[in-house]
Amino acid sequence: MNRGYVRGAIALALLCGAGSLAVASAQDTGIAYRAHIDGVPDTGLRSLLNQVSALMNRTDRRPVSRVALERRAQEDEKALEQVLDSEGYYAGTVHVRLDETADPVDAAIEVDLGTRFTVDRFDVRYTSEGDAPGEEILRRTNNPDIPLGQPARAADVLTAEQKLILTLQQNGYPLAKIADQSYAVDVVHHTMQVQIAIDHGRRWRFGTIHLVGADNVDPGFVLRKAPFKEGQTFDTKQLSD
Repeated sequence: MNRGYVRGAIALALLCGAGSLAVASAQDTGIAYRAHIDGVPDTGLRSLLNQVSALMNRTDRRPVSRVALERRAQEDEKALEQVLDSEGYYAGTVHVRLDETADPVDAAIEVDLGTRFTVDRFDVRYTSEGDAPGEEILRRTNNPDIPLGQPARAADVLTAEQKLILTLQQNGYPLAKIADQSYAVDVVHHTMQVQIAIDHGRRWRFGTIHLVGADNVDPGFVLRKAPFKEGQTFDTKQLSD
Protein backbone atom coordinates (compact mmCIF):
# COMPACT_ATOMS: atom_id res chain seq x y z
CA MET A 1 0.00 0.00 0.00
CA ASN A 2 1.41 3.38 -0.98
CA ARG A 3 0.76 5.75 1.90
CA GLY A 4 3.52 8.22 0.92
CA TYR A 5 1.30 11.32 0.68
CA VAL A 6 -1.60 12.25 2.88
CA ARG A 7 -3.80 15.25 2.07
CA GLY A 8 -7.00 16.59 3.57
CA ALA A 9 -8.29 16.30 7.11
CA ILE A 10 -6.76 13.49 9.18
CA ALA A 11 -9.02 11.92 11.77
CA LEU A 12 -9.81 8.45 12.96
CA ALA A 13 -13.26 7.17 13.95
CA LEU A 14 -12.79 4.34 16.41
CA LEU A 15 -15.36 1.62 15.86
CA CYS A 16 -15.23 0.21 19.35
CA GLY A 17 -17.21 -2.78 20.50
CA ALA A 18 -18.49 -3.64 17.03
CA GLY A 19 -19.11 -7.23 18.05
CA SER A 20 -20.87 -6.63 21.35
CA LEU A 21 -24.29 -7.79 20.11
CA ALA A 22 -23.66 -11.40 19.21
CA VAL A 23 -26.44 -13.66 18.01
CA ALA A 24 -26.76 -16.60 20.35
CA SER A 25 -26.91 -19.17 17.57
CA ALA A 26 -23.61 -17.89 16.16
CA GLN A 27 -21.81 -19.29 19.23
CA ASP A 28 -22.04 -22.85 17.96
CA THR A 29 -21.72 -22.40 14.20
CA GLY A 30 -19.07 -21.09 11.85
CA ILE A 31 -15.28 -21.09 12.22
CA ALA A 32 -13.93 -20.75 15.74
CA TYR A 33 -10.71 -18.76 16.00
CA ARG A 34 -8.54 -16.89 18.45
CA ALA A 35 -6.80 -13.61 17.58
CA HIS A 36 -3.77 -11.81 18.99
CA ILE A 37 -1.65 -8.80 17.99
CA ASP A 38 2.11 -9.25 17.67
CA GLY A 39 4.91 -6.73 17.23
CA VAL A 40 3.49 -3.85 19.30
CA PRO A 41 5.36 -3.36 22.60
CA ASP A 42 3.59 -0.07 23.38
CA THR A 43 0.59 -0.97 25.53
CA GLY A 44 -1.27 2.23 24.62
CA LEU A 45 -0.96 1.61 20.89
CA ARG A 46 -1.82 -2.06 21.30
CA SER A 47 -4.97 -1.09 23.21
CA LEU A 48 -5.93 1.29 20.40
CA LEU A 49 -5.44 -1.44 17.81
CA ASN A 50 -7.49 -3.83 19.93
CA GLN A 51 -10.41 -1.40 19.96
CA VAL A 52 -10.47 -1.13 16.17
CA SER A 53 -9.73 -4.75 15.24
CA ALA A 54 -12.77 -6.70 14.04
CA LEU A 55 -10.87 -9.94 14.57
CA MET A 56 -10.25 -9.07 18.21
CA ASN A 57 -13.75 -7.77 18.95
CA ARG A 58 -15.87 -10.31 17.06
CA THR A 59 -14.53 -13.69 18.13
CA ASP A 60 -18.01 -14.47 19.48
CA ARG A 61 -19.45 -13.89 16.00
CA ARG A 62 -17.85 -16.71 14.13
CA PRO A 63 -17.31 -16.32 10.37
CA VAL A 64 -19.52 -18.73 8.43
CA SER A 65 -16.69 -19.78 6.12
CA ARG A 66 -12.96 -19.55 5.43
CA VAL A 67 -13.71 -16.81 2.88
CA ALA A 68 -15.61 -14.81 5.50
CA LEU A 69 -12.69 -15.14 7.94
CA GLU A 70 -10.24 -13.99 5.26
CA ARG A 71 -12.49 -11.03 4.48
CA ARG A 72 -12.50 -10.04 8.15
CA ALA A 73 -8.70 -10.32 8.18
CA GLN A 74 -8.38 -8.11 5.09
CA GLU A 75 -10.64 -5.49 6.67
CA ASP A 76 -8.43 -5.54 9.76
CA GLU A 77 -5.26 -5.01 7.73
CA LYS A 78 -6.70 -1.87 6.16
CA ALA A 79 -8.29 -0.49 9.34
CA LEU A 80 -5.25 -1.09 11.52
CA GLU A 81 -2.91 0.55 9.02
CA GLN A 82 -5.13 3.63 9.30
CA VAL A 83 -4.60 3.49 13.07
CA LEU A 84 -0.84 3.32 12.51
CA ASP A 85 -1.08 6.35 10.22
CA SER A 86 -2.98 8.31 12.87
CA GLU A 87 -0.19 7.57 15.36
CA GLY A 88 2.60 8.60 12.99
CA TYR A 89 3.66 5.17 11.71
CA TYR A 90 3.15 5.91 8.01
CA ALA A 91 5.58 3.19 6.95
CA GLY A 92 3.97 0.61 9.22
CA THR A 93 2.31 -2.51 7.85
CA VAL A 94 -0.22 -5.03 9.11
CA HIS A 95 -0.50 -8.63 7.94
CA VAL A 96 -2.89 -11.25 9.29
CA ARG A 97 -1.58 -14.83 9.23
CA LEU A 98 -4.18 -17.60 9.59
CA ASP A 99 -3.00 -20.96 10.93
CA GLU A 100 -5.72 -23.53 10.22
CA THR A 101 -3.71 -26.37 11.73
CA ALA A 102 -4.52 -24.93 15.15
CA ASP A 103 -7.82 -25.56 16.90
CA PRO A 104 -9.33 -23.04 17.10
CA VAL A 105 -7.82 -21.32 14.05
CA ASP A 106 -4.98 -18.99 15.09
CA ALA A 107 -5.28 -15.46 13.66
CA ALA A 108 -1.97 -13.68 14.24
CA ILE A 109 -2.18 -9.95 13.51
CA GLU A 110 1.44 -9.21 12.70
CA VAL A 111 2.37 -5.51 12.93
CA ASP A 112 5.60 -3.99 11.64
CA LEU A 113 5.67 -0.43 13.00
CA GLY A 114 8.65 0.81 11.04
CA THR A 115 10.07 4.24 11.87
CA ARG A 116 7.72 6.71 13.52
CA PHE A 117 7.34 9.94 11.54
CA THR A 118 7.83 13.35 13.17
CA VAL A 119 6.47 16.82 12.42
CA ASP A 120 9.06 18.66 10.34
CA ARG A 121 7.09 21.80 9.36
CA PHE A 122 3.86 23.47 10.43
CA ASP A 123 3.16 26.42 8.13
CA VAL A 124 0.27 28.84 8.68
CA ARG A 125 -0.94 31.38 6.13
CA TYR A 126 -3.92 33.70 5.92
CA THR A 127 -6.25 33.86 2.94
CA SER A 128 -6.79 37.62 3.23
CA GLU A 129 -4.80 40.66 4.36
CA GLY A 130 -7.88 42.71 5.23
CA ASP A 131 -8.47 43.32 8.96
CA ALA A 132 -5.27 41.36 9.57
CA PRO A 133 -4.48 40.32 13.17
CA GLY A 134 -1.88 42.35 15.05
CA GLU A 135 1.74 41.27 15.34
CA GLU A 136 1.25 39.60 18.73
CA ILE A 137 -1.62 37.45 17.44
CA LEU A 138 0.31 36.65 14.26
CA ARG A 139 3.29 35.58 16.32
CA ARG A 140 1.15 33.26 18.45
CA THR A 141 -0.67 31.69 15.50
CA ASN A 142 2.52 31.33 13.46
CA ASN A 143 4.06 29.35 16.31
CA PRO A 144 1.44 26.67 16.91
CA ASP A 145 1.40 24.55 20.03
CA ILE A 146 3.07 21.54 18.44
CA PRO A 147 6.85 21.27 18.82
CA LEU A 148 8.73 20.34 15.68
CA GLY A 149 10.31 16.95 15.96
CA GLN A 150 7.50 15.40 17.97
CA PRO A 151 5.63 12.30 16.68
CA ALA A 152 3.25 13.12 13.82
CA ARG A 153 0.08 12.04 15.65
CA ALA A 154 -3.18 13.06 13.99
CA ALA A 155 -4.77 14.00 17.32
CA ASP A 156 -1.92 16.37 18.19
CA VAL A 157 -2.00 18.04 14.78
CA LEU A 158 -5.76 18.55 14.95
CA THR A 159 -5.51 19.94 18.49
CA ALA A 160 -2.87 22.43 17.37
CA GLU A 161 -5.15 23.56 14.53
CA GLN A 162 -8.09 24.02 16.91
CA LYS A 163 -5.94 26.10 19.27
CA LEU A 164 -5.00 28.40 16.37
CA ILE A 165 -8.66 29.09 15.66
CA LEU A 166 -9.47 29.52 19.36
CA THR A 167 -6.68 32.10 19.71
CA LEU A 168 -8.23 34.16 16.92
CA GLN A 169 -11.77 33.77 18.27
CA GLN A 170 -10.65 35.07 21.65
CA ASN A 171 -8.89 38.06 20.11
CA GLY A 172 -11.48 39.72 17.91
CA TYR A 173 -12.10 37.17 15.15
CA PRO A 174 -15.15 35.07 16.13
CA LEU A 175 -15.70 33.82 12.57
CA ALA A 176 -12.14 32.56 12.06
CA LYS A 177 -11.97 29.14 10.42
CA ILE A 178 -9.60 26.84 8.58
CA ALA A 179 -10.05 27.41 4.85
CA ASP A 180 -7.73 24.64 3.70
CA GLN A 181 -5.21 22.18 5.07
CA SER A 182 -2.77 19.69 3.62
CA TYR A 183 -0.48 17.05 5.03
CA ALA A 184 2.46 15.47 3.22
CA VAL A 185 4.73 12.75 4.56
CA ASP A 186 8.28 12.23 3.39
CA VAL A 187 8.92 8.47 3.31
CA VAL A 188 12.66 8.99 2.88
CA HIS A 189 13.22 11.24 5.90
CA HIS A 190 10.22 9.98 7.92
CA THR A 191 8.77 13.44 8.41
CA MET A 192 5.42 15.20 7.97
CA GLN A 193 4.81 18.71 6.65
CA VAL A 194 1.60 20.48 7.66
CA GLN A 195 0.17 23.48 5.79
CA ILE A 196 -2.83 25.40 7.14
CA ALA A 197 -4.72 28.23 5.43
CA ILE A 198 -6.86 30.35 7.78
CA ASP A 199 -9.73 32.66 6.89
CA HIS A 200 -9.74 35.00 9.89
CA GLY A 201 -12.80 37.00 8.82
CA ARG A 202 -13.43 40.58 9.91
CA ARG A 203 -12.32 42.00 13.25
CA TRP A 204 -15.16 42.51 15.73
CA ARG A 205 -15.69 44.60 18.85
CA PHE A 206 -18.38 44.38 21.51
CA GLY A 207 -21.33 46.68 20.87
CA THR A 208 -24.07 47.92 23.15
CA ILE A 209 -25.50 45.42 25.60
CA HIS A 210 -29.29 45.22 25.59
CA LEU A 211 -31.04 43.57 28.51
CA VAL A 212 -34.34 41.85 27.70
CA GLY A 213 -36.65 40.46 30.40
CA ALA A 214 -35.90 40.38 34.12
CA ASP A 215 -38.38 43.24 34.61
CA ASN A 216 -38.12 43.10 38.40
CA VAL A 217 -34.33 43.40 38.44
CA ASP A 218 -32.33 46.63 38.23
CA PRO A 219 -30.82 46.58 34.67
CA GLY A 220 -27.72 48.36 35.90
CA PHE A 221 -27.02 45.60 38.41
CA VAL A 222 -27.13 42.96 35.67
CA LEU A 223 -25.12 44.96 33.15
CA ARG A 224 -22.37 45.64 35.68
CA LYS A 225 -21.82 41.87 35.82
CA ALA A 226 -20.81 41.73 32.15
CA PRO A 227 -17.08 40.86 31.83
CA PHE A 228 -16.67 43.20 28.84
CA LYS A 229 -17.44 46.79 27.89
CA GLU A 230 -18.73 48.32 24.70
CA GLY A 231 -15.90 48.90 22.25
CA GLN A 232 -13.61 46.22 23.64
CA THR A 233 -12.13 43.58 21.34
CA PHE A 234 -14.53 40.67 20.90
CA ASP A 235 -13.64 37.55 22.86
CA THR A 236 -15.71 34.38 22.62
CA LYS A 237 -14.70 33.33 26.13
CA GLN A 238 -15.88 36.63 27.63
CA LEU A 239 -19.15 36.30 25.73
CA SER A 240 -19.65 32.80 27.15
CA ASP A 241 -18.90 34.09 30.65
